[in-house]
Parts: sequence; C-alpha cells; structure tokens
Amino acid sequence: MFLVGGAIEVVQSDVGREASWHDMLRNLIGVWIVLAWRHRLDSKQSAQASAHTALMLASTLLLLFELGTTAAIGVRQFKVAHQLPQLYDFSHNDPTPYWQGELTPSKEYAGPHEQSLRLDLNTKLYSGGSLGNLPSDWRGYQRLHLALFNPNSEPLPITLRINDWTHAFGNNAHSDRYNTRLTLQPGAQTITVDLYDIEQAPRTRRMDMDSVSQLKLFVSRLPEPTTIYIQDLRLE
Repeated sequence: MFLVGGAIEVVQSDVGREASWHDMLRNLIGVWIVLAWRHRLDSKQSAQASAHTALMLASTLLLLFELGTTAAIGVRQFKVAHQLPQLYDFSHNDPTPYWQGELTPSKEYAGPHEQSLRLDLNTKLYSGGSLGNLPSDWRGYQRLHLALFNPNSEPLPITLRINDWTHAFGNNAHSDRYNTRLTLQPGAQTITVDLYDIEQAPRTRRMDMDSVSQLKLFVSRLPEPTTIYIQDLRLE
C-alpha cells in the first residue's frame, strides 16, 4: 500500500494535483485498521487477538484523529461557502487555510472590519497574496468590491487576477483568465470591478462564475520590499 499510494501521488503531481505524504498516511491507517481488527472479527483467530491490542488502539486513535480533522475542515468549508457576500472573513486570526503569501492579520488600517490583512511584498519576479479558499459561486452578484490601503508615499502598480477551475486545470494561459493592472495611490482606495467583465475575460469562452477558484493580488520586480493592507473583499 505504501508503494502503490506513493505511485499514485507521483502521478497526481504530474496532472495538476499536489503529492501528499498525508494522503499516504491515510492509506496506511486503513491497512492498519484491517490488520488490527480482522483478528477480532475472525473467530478462528480470536485467540491471537491480544497480540494485536496495541495496533488496534493505535490505529483506532489515528482513525478518530483523521475523522476529527476532516470534520473540522468540513465545518470550515461550510462557513466559507455560506459567507457571501464576503469573500473572506477578516475576523480570522490565521489566514493560511485561505490565503497563500506573506499575509498576517493587523489592527492597522482596519477599514470596515476590526482588523485588516497585511500583505508583505518582496523583490522577487512575482510577489503577492492568493485567495484560493473562497466562495466559488459568484452568480447573482454584479460587482467585486476591493478596499486596499497603501501606506507608502508613492503609487504602487499591482495586478488583480481572477480565474475559475477550468483555467486552474488547463494550461494556465494568460488569455484564459481575468487580469487587470491597478495603480494604488497612497492612502485608502476602493476598487470596483464589474463581474460581467470578469466573465467575458477569457478569449475563447466565458468564465464559469459558479466555479471561481482564485483571486490574486501581485506585483512584479519591485525595487524594494513594501507592504499594503487589504481592508475589505466582497461581492455586491
């Protein structure tokens, strides 16, 4: 099971999915459960069951832990799916289950919420924050509302990118997603984007507005590191 599970993870890494040691552990927990409990269920081998007590206890505890983790993720995803019109709940103290990038909650420049998200940008080719765990069904709304704060004295060019799952599992073509260049002036700034423009952005098709998979803010080749704050992110 270890070898087969490893082979499956390798194949997944070549078709747009991520390889995971955690998935391989779950495979093995299933094997351990069978090895531990089959002696209890087989009357012919019940006399040997005591030798497997430690394995039974360990595998059962591991299974319960995995079920609890899965239940917690399920509750979190239920909340995400039902938090519209907000695309992100700014009350979270840990943005990592939702965002990728150098983001931390901050009491500075909080805007309409008790806290904002501080986004630290570096000098790499591309640097930014990507919201990948968000409500995916944007139908029934007309506009995207984004409130940002630039604490610097100079304007900052930044790109807003949005794509659906069709794009995510495709060839990642620039012409198959929504991209727009913005210039953040010093201080607070509100950006409003018509969802019709997002839907029409892919060159050869319409974006699936019921399966939006990612919203990303990023910069390119900054001369020096800088910071901005995300104050609000919602649909209207």
